[in-house]
Amino acid sequence: MIDPRPVVLERNGVRLEPLTAEHRDGSVRDIVIYSVPATEWPDVRRHLELRLMRNRETRDR
Repeated sequence: MIDPRPVVLERNGVRLEPLTAEHRDGSVRDIVIYSVPATEWPDVRRHLELRLMRNRETRDR
């Protein structure tokens, strides 16, 4: 499993896109969204799949 901590996500090519949003009740909250540009997705996906395979191999030993 990929570690969901921000530093790990960013190390794997996922970008942080912080936003400030006003909700229906008028409150304002900070929201964090992570994204991968479509042009970069094939490389990011390949990298994540390799990490998953390595983690499985290590776990199965």
